[in-house]
Amino acid sequence: MMSTRIVRGVAVLCTAAALLGACGGGDDDDGDAAGSEAGTEETTTTEAAEADPEAEKAAVSAVLTEFFSLVGQGDFDGASALIENGEAAKPRLVHCADLVSGVSIEMATVDLVDEETASATFAIKRGADVLLPESGGGAVKVDGEWLVSENTFLSLYDAAKDSCTGPPPPA
Repeated sequence: MMSTRIVRGVAVLCTAAALLGACGGGDDDDGDAAGSEAGTEETTTTEAAEADPEAEKAAVSAVLTEFFSLVGQGDFDGASALIENGEAAKPRLVHCADLVSGVSIEMATVDLVDEETASATFAIKRGADVLLPESGGGAVKVDGEWLVSENTFLSLYDAAKDSCTGPPPPA
């Protein structure tokens, strides 16, 4: 009964992640903001041109893997630090602690959507058991660091929150 509820909750959670995984949660700023300087745009373009796509994919894989590992271990402080705008995430993580205990992922693919957005597919596991073989999620680059996108986290939480039994987050 408990494992059925967990699998069902994770299935709902992952379905939502697959649907919204490519959503980055960032704004669509095209660099035309008042006060931007040509030198800043030039530096950004040069840095982006020098970025190694394989290294970027590895960084996305690492942040998603670490996030799920920390969640599965119950380290919600560490996990929330890996989420875009993660300061509000901890109460939601605590709310679903029973559902996510022992969860980890096995990465399958990472695709760079653009310089600051990535999507990924992975298998969600609990121990050696694969709960969902194909799930998805997104990551965004904030201040040069890849983080789990806020949209991905919130869609996962919204899909799972009715199956969670911990104390609900403040309204």
